[in-house]
Amino acid sequence: MKSLSKTSDNQKELAGDRVMGDAKAILGELRDATRALVEGAPTRVGRAADLHRALDVDAPLGWQVYRIAIAVDPLSTLPFVPRAGSMQRVLRQARERGWSEGIVAKMASAYEHFNDFVARTSGSRGNFDALIASYENEASGQIRMSYRAAAFRANARVWGIRARTDYRAVIFQEGSKPGSETLSLVHGRIDVQSSRPNAVLALRRGVIYDMGGAPVGSLGTTRVLEEFCSKPCPRLETLKGTDGESEVLRLDLLETATPATFFGHQLFPNWGAGEPQTCWGVKALSTVPAEVLLIDFLVPRAWIDPRTARVSVHGNLADMHSVYVDSETFTIPAKEQVKALGSDLQAMHTPDVPRCPELVGKMLASLDCAPGDFEILRCRVRYPILHSLTWPIVSAPQ
Repeated sequence: MKSLSKTSDNQKELAGDRVMGDAKAILGELRDATRALVEGAPTRVGRAADLHRALDVDAPLGWQVYRIAIAVDPLSTLPFVPRAGSMQRVLRQARERGWSEGIVAKMASAYEHFNDFVARTSGSRGNFDALIASYENEASGQIRMSYRAAAFRANARVWGIRARTDYRAVIFQEGSKPGSETLSLVHGRIDVQSSRPNAVLALRRGVIYDMGGAPVGSLGTTRVLEEFCSKPCPRLETLKGTDGESEVLRLDLLETATPATFFGHQLFPNWGAGEPQTCWGVKALSTVPAEVLLIDFLVPRAWIDPRTARVSVHGNLADMHSVYVDSETFTIPAKEQVKALGSDLQAMHTPDVPRCPELVGKMLASLDCAPGDFEILRCRVRYPILHSLTWPIVSAPQ
């Protein structure tokens, strides 16, 4: 029996690279055309619900189109690209509801190029989706993004709740007592929705941990930032349990399947035992199935070296809160990144969190802080693993 040569394997790998490269270019063209469609809407579109109303199409179709528009990686848009009939409905509605013909024509052309590429490479859309999945690069031991996306969809159905974005922002500053620091924390859930009439979302446990993972106190109660919440604002309740207090959002008081947005704020002044910190970060536990976990943390520029920024992911199925204290023992092979954005709040603009610069700017103003004194660091996680802890961190200069 003849064995396959290494040359044959190499040829397959090169062919796969070419297909993936071409697919990325084609999907990038479609993503850009879709983004132009969203930005060129006759009325302001800041989220998926705005788009489906502007186009007068059903909510799932509007959500698909919006997801394509806000994607960073073109290949990640493939699951959201509508079938031909649905896309023709989008184009027809755009023409009838006041979009520029040039924008609609660009979208139609990009979609035609996509369909032509699908036909050439695999014959049908189903075959094409399978082909791209088979070529998907997977680093040794890393969890595939496709698995995480599938887990998100499954968990959203199992738990009856989902969010477009799970957001955390933390501002560190010097405290009023010697050797202490003050921490200001914003947490938000953007476009969170339930598929059950009795859904309640556990928002947080009111405990803060130092850089070594030890609990150092309670964050107290949350102040609702109603200006940035949806209307009506989801109701926040505090529940007392055997291990302390926790806060929940009463989504059961809202209409089922209606997206809601919530932002809350806590202030923790003068924490620390007088020992200087050598690193700063955020331990964010994922407690809701979300498409994106976005973590921003602002640290005084004089305190840190941005080049030391890194992130790790942890999880313990037996006790999900234990990773706050014992992170290193329970590490999950998920590769994420932390980016330094500088000090300009406008660099924080993102479709994941509408009005993000304004939100953080108001928090800085309430603390009597100038944005230029801080380095902004951001960690964006696609399809965070439910009940895992994401820990971006940055260190002091050596």
